[in-house]
Amino acid sequence: MIRRRSLGLGLGAAALPAPFLGNPAVAQGTRLRWAHGYEVEEPYHAEAQWAAGEIARRTGGRWNIQVFAASALGNEPQINQGLTLGSVDMIYTGVAFAAASHRPISISHAPYMLRDYDHFQKYRASELHRELVAGYDRQTGHHALALTYYGERHVTANRSILQPGDMRGLKLRVPQAPSFLMFTRAVGAHATPMPFAEVYQAL
Repeated sequence: MIRRRSLGLGLGAAALPAPFLGNPAVAQGTRLRWAHGYEVEEPYHAEAQWAAGEIARRTGGRWNIQVFAASALGNEPQINQGLTLGSVDMIYTGVAFAAASHRPISISHAPYMLRDYDHFQKYRASELHRELVAGYDRQTGHHALALTYYGERHVTANRSILQPGDMRGLKLRVPQAPSFLMFTRAVGAHATPMPFAEVYQAL
């Protein structure tokens, strides 16, 4: 999850966001817009709603977060841009999309880069990951709060795929991120970028 640095909002491992003192907007109740591309049935959306409720409760209503699901405020490239423009304040986004602002941060998204969940956990706790996040923060002025695990990526096709070469000639719909397009070209497939919100309808 990523937020704009200018919010004056801090997260710790055992603490919910707390505003800086002395901000006149805090006394009136500050409203933040949290955007993502997941459907409302997704656990990520449910947890965002829970967090918004907890933040409002624990700050006595000083911070109020409205969560916009299912690309209501734009697809992932658009909400990443919206974070810079100030049209959104917080987002869930994949590192492949955050890489539009800082390319090195997408390294964990490269196919076959991580062996399994344990390897992901080691990467997330590594000095390398901290360096990449710090680079993203410096480049964008935003702050990446967490790296979460969303499961393994799968290719759904109408023929068996047992090795990368089996994708040669396939027409694949992929997310609108450079790393997806790069991988599709590398295996000889043909990519059609599409927003996550259109996946279920397309299937």
